[in-house]
Amino acid sequence: MDPEIMPAQLRRLVQAGRSDHIEIAVLPFGAGAHPGTRGPFTILGFDGDLGEVLYLEGQGTAAVVAGEDQRVSDYRHAFEVLRQKTLPQDESLVLIEHVADEMSG
Repeated sequence: MDPEIMPAQLRRLVQAGRSDHIEIAVLPFGAGAHPGTRGPFTILGFDGDLGEVLYLEGQGTAAVVAGEDQRVSDYRHAFEVLRQKTLPQDESLVLIEHVADEMSG
């Protein structure tokens, strides 16, 4: 595999993060234990009656949870905790650029 692929991908993330409609935030290792270790999740927000929808992925499984289910609220809280632990966008982009530069040698 080409050793420049990963640095190029990281630089592309930085470029995307400089646009007005994309936010990139790095959760540093130093943040310690956090609710993101449960596994990937996506929270989608919709106008109208649907409100928020939670999409969960696991080993060979997936689930969609909507409405007043307590899990939607629990994962919304988990997301807010994660956001509090992330670096600000400008620091995140600088860190990603630094890692890309280190990988390139």
